Amino acid sequence: REQSLPPSHPDLATNYNNLAELYRTQGKYDDAEPLHLKAVQIYEQSLPPSHPHLATSYHNLAALYYLQGKLDDAEPLYLKAIQIWEQSLPPSHHSLATSYNNLAGLYYLQGKYDDAEPLFLKAWQILEEKLGAEHPHTLAAKGNYEIVQQRRKQ
Repeated sequence: REQSLPPSHPDLATNYNNLAELYRTQGKYDDAEPLHLKAVQIYEQSLPPSHPHLATSYHNLAALYYLQGKLDDAEPLYLKAIQIWEQSLPPSHHSLATSYNNLAGLYYLQGKYDDAEPLFLKAWQILEEKLGAEHPHTLAAKGNYEIVQQRRKQ
C-alpha cells in the first residue's frame, strides 16, 4: 500500500491503524504507537475533522496510551473521539458506549469518581438499549457504574 498510494491517502491510514491494533493486542506497544500516530496524522490531513475514522483513530491511540499508563495523553484523545462521535453517530451507537466506558475507566483510575460516574452510566444505558440487560458487556458496564457509585460514597 505504501508503494501504490500517496502518503496522505486515508486507506493507508486505515492499514496503519489496523496493524497498530494488531500490535496493541499482542502487547507490542512500542511497535503500535508510531503506526497509530501515522494514522492520526494522515486522517487529520485528509479527512474532515468530524469524520468517524478520525474518531476511531483517536480512540485507538488513547486506548494504547491507557494501557501504557499514559493517562494524561489518553484523556484528550478520548475526549476528541467522543466529541466527533456525538456529532456524527446516533446517540446509542456502540462506539460511543466504548469511549464513554474507557474515559470513565481512566477517570476512575485517577480518582475522579464524579467525572467517571456519568460516563459509566451513559455506557451502561447505551449497551442495555442495544444489547439487552443480560448481555455480558451490559452487565460489565453496569458493574463499572455500581463500583464507582460505591467508591464515591466512601
